[in-house]
Amino acid sequence: MIIDEPDKYWVWLEKQGSLPDVYYCPKSKKEYLEHWGKWLVFDSATAIRDLARKVDRHVDPGEIDSAKFNREPSEFGRDDCVMCVYCDDRDKERVWAILRSLGVSKRIWKYDQQTHEDWKPGGRLYNKALKNQTEKKSF
Repeated sequence: MIIDEPDKYWVWLEKQGSLPDVYYCPKSKKEYLEHWGKWLVFDSATAIRDLARKVDRHVDPGEIDSAKFNREPSEFGRDDCVMCVYCDDRDKERVWAILRSLGVSKRIWKYDQQTHEDWKPGGRLYNKALKNQTEKKSF
């Protein structure tokens, strides 16, 4: 089910009955830290929306755990939008096969643990966002 709340940054693809914006990983903390991540797919807003409709058909039956995408490019990122397709790394090749069957040809794997590190003070994404804010204020 696509959960598109206009006031939220992310549009979620969750199983029917799941709560939007509540991150869910069906593993213990240890399992989560060791194995949980996502495929990142970058494309135009239109292409990502089209892909979301295709991916959604695989979320409700549990073939894909969950996904999310931003409705417009971030202020400090690429000119593209991103879709995050979540899964355990032990399932990532199976999930990649689904994405490939939906027409995805380029993707990046990233562990959630790395994302958390990147957003901590001093992390790569934290510094990038801070730099972007500073540059905006100087205009």
